[in-house]
Amino acid sequence: MTGSGSPLPDADVAHVLRVQRAAYLIEARLLGDTRIPPLHETEADLRAAGLSWILERDERGTVVGAIGYRVDDGEADIDRVMVDPTWQRRGIGARLVRGVLSVVHRAVVSTGRENAPARRLYEGLGFAHLIDREVVPGLWVSDYEWDARAENTGSRENTMSPDAAAPAVPPVRARMPTLKKEEATVVEPCSLDIVAHDALTGGDLDQLRLLFDREYLETFGPWDPEQPYGYAGHDTHVIARTNDGGIVAHVGWAHRVIGVGQSPVSIAGVGGVLVSPGAREGGLGRTLMARAAESMADDGRIAFGYLGCREEVVSFYLSCGWQRIAATEHSVSRTGMPVTVEPGPPLLVLPVGADRAWPTGSIDLRGRAW
Repeated sequence: MTGSGSPLPDADVAHVLRVQRAAYLIEARLLGDTRIPPLHETEADLRAAGLSWILERDERGTVVGAIGYRVDDGEADIDRVMVDPTWQRRGIGARLVRGVLSVVHRAVVSTGRENAPARRLYEGLGFAHLIDREVVPGLWVSDYEWDARAENTGSRENTMSPDAAAPAVPPVRARMPTLKKEEATVVEPCSLDIVAHDALTGGDLDQLRLLFDREYLETFGPWDPEQPYGYAGHDTHVIARTNDGGIVAHVGWAHRVIGVGQSPVSIAGVGGVLVSPGAREGGLGRTLMARAAESMADDGRIAFGYLGCREEVVSFYLSCGWQRIAATEHSVSRTGMPVTVEPGPPLLVLPVGADRAWPTGSIDLRGRAW
């Protein structure tokens, strides 16, 4: 880490702003709300924030994480914590927060009430939840406090690994961490199967649970086949298997008629896109997406595939033939509350039927996203 307790150097302002926007865009998707101030700041705003900073850099010196805070008489007000999405889930967020806690005896921080990964991060570092409050209509935050005296007496239970990461994207829209080749056992899938949800066997469910829990258990809890991580479930599963029956990759989709402007549109909502680390060579992800598109066409009801994702994986979906659109999206959040997201976070569609042009107008998913 660099710049412990220092003002933000001019040379780093643009880099920190890039990381900030990418990280808070993920939180906006988690909250279903883009009214998060750091998401809309400029370089001038960042310079004028009056914060002390600790920065995390990669081996080339590029900023990949940052924490901005204020200290008064040994007490820290943590204003923002951010990690480049491509570097999340490597313990950077926890390391940045510890860097602040090491020089104060008390700290406070706030995060989105629906941002479960961030809340687990703070609780795992010994922060106590104080209160939830509505900062603007419909946008709630959770306030936390850390006290060194409570830590020293062991009165708070550590509920998170020391290597836990900063706020992360929910798994459906996540970029998977890259493993070094020597850390991953390379596996070769031998078949791609299309399986209706009701036709999944007990063995299939066990294998899918293993696939998802290996990736997400610590951060998001156990995989639920009916409502994975609070998102909508899938009608159809595209599965890559090995010779011994192990599942190493998955794409799920579900048919739904949604509203776009004044028109009903029959879509396949896509989620649960995951390839195990040992199978990520050789273009399996694109092959899986192509097979998913074929299954949508074979269904006969689908006009478009539909998905949301993070900015840094848009290029992958574009390479699979998907098209980016911009529209307001209404849906039900992972906690069951209605949410509206203004244009900005990536939404992509794939023409499947005869209509090749996505209609104009706001989107009503009429349920949870995938």
